[in-house]
Amino acid sequence: MSTLKKTENNLGQDEKVRSLWKQSVIQFKHNRLAVVGLVIIVLFIVTILTTLAVDQITNYSFYNEYILKQDLSLRLAKPSLAHPFGCDEFGRDLLLRILWGTKLSFAIGVVAIALSVIMGAPFGMIAAFYGGKTDNAIMRVMDVLLAVPYMLLAMAIVAALGTSTFNLLLALAVSGIAKYARIARAAVLTVKDSEFVEAAGRGRVGRHHFVPVHTAQCPCPDSGAGIPGNR
Repeated sequence: MSTLKKTENNLGQDEKVRSLWKQSVIQFKHNRLAVVGLVIIVLFIVTILTTLAVDQITNYSFYNEYILKQDLSLRLAKPSLAHPFGCDEFGRDLLLRILWGTKLSFAIGVVAIALSVIMGAPFGMIAAFYGGKTDNAIMRVMDVLLAVPYMLLAMAIVAALGTSTFNLLLALAVSGIAKYARIARAAVLTVKDSEFVEAAGRGRVGRHHFVPVHTAQCPCPDSGAGIPGNR
């Protein structure tokens, strides 16, 4: 009997998961902006995979010949069938350079946002969980960061540390710390005083275990801000 009950419970849980999944898919299909966003992300990924595949197949000869090689006879050439976006001041095809630059731009954006969340979210969660002087001290520092314009702060960090991909990632990540700290703080404040969290705190599961799990489910808006060109 116990085995039969376990089987029925598992089937019920599977049906619940499937129904939630179907409901999510239906809601997603009815959200046009979400569909458009998915199409754009897929195009980004396809472009990145295609350029990587071409580089591997041609052993970077295509990259060296058509992306890096200069041809001053085509300097600032107008858009044409051979060069749909025209050429730059060194005679290099702009369309190909944009396509090959996509992977670097996308990688910088993803890594910068990930670093911002990793560095900023814990500060916001600590500030909201402990409150009082801790909250006040952390959030005043975040207010100082928010008072400086996003791009100006990034440019100042790059100017101080030097121009390199790592310094650019660090500058973008530091610029986004305050934003994600405030998002995490708001999420913790939303669930910290909830009844189910209070009940968990009285039981075996402590609030310090319960709050971070539910905070991780909060959405992170404006997540494309770290991608170069989005600011």
